[in-house]
Amino acid sequence: PEDHPTTLYLQEKMELIARNSDMPDLKPKVRVINADVLNAFALPGGYVFVFRGLMEKSPSEAALLGVLGHEWAHV
Repeated sequence: PEDHPTTLYLQEKMELIARNSDMPDLKPKVRVINADVLNAFALPGGYVFVFRGLMEKSPSEAALLGVLGHEWAHV
């Protein structure tokens, strides 16, 4: 859900990434997919989807944020 603490946390981090990108006015929309999959993807319009498995198996917060930055670059 959009109001789940994990979604809110990722949304906050994604907004920070977006503000420091070349598209600071585009607000990201983060969604978490509850599946044990090591993946994330982006769609037009600022949507970034992150699988639960990627979050659980990321070796650090920095690694996870690196993936978010990578996905934002696709947007």
